[in-house]
Amino acid sequence: MKVKQPTMWVVFKMGLVGKVGGQHAVCSQPDWHEMELARPGHHTLVRANIGNEGEAERLARGLQAPPPTPKRGQQMLPRLRLTAPPRAEQADALAVAHGVPAAPVADSLSR
Repeated sequence: MKVKQPTMWVVFKMGLVGKVGGQHAVCSQPDWHEMELARPGHHTLVRANIGNEGEAERLARGLQAPPPTPKRGQQMLPRLRLTAPPRAEQADALAVAHGVPAAPVADSLSR
């Protein structure tokens, strides 16, 4: 019985014809060797011998260029932080802490 060797992964920067730089991509180590044999030096190896595909994908995404900064005179929109609304007891505690009377809870079921 033949034992299957674990697949190693690589992250590389794709070479684009006529353009500077490129996106980062992921492939298996054997695929990388085939690409290098077909077109030596066209792509740039970033890291080799990565143990699993998920780790390689995270590395490739982390290396992507940040979004462009706005040009002079343009405003950037603020980033919004999404948070869960406070629970009723948390809202009451916050109101009391800030000296605001807690809002009465309407009992819609008793009507």
